[in-house]
Amino acid sequence: MLKKEVQEFGAAMKKNVHVSDIPKKWKKQMHGLKIEVAEGGEEEIEEAWEGVGETWDDIKDSDVV
Repeated sequence: MLKKEVQEFGAAMKKNVHVSDIPKKWKKQMHGLKIEVAEGGEEEIEEAWEGVGETWDDIKDSDVV
């Protein structure tokens, strides 16, 4: 269940977030990084993230399989 929720969160991020203006040395320096979220994307990302938290709460005390 948690894997599914995390995958949905990842899909929402890929669909709604665009990263541009990445410097050549982006791995070491994040200055100048520009991130744009699609219109309505913030809500979709928040809903997907809430699903991860809810699923985690549901399974945190369950037995490991």
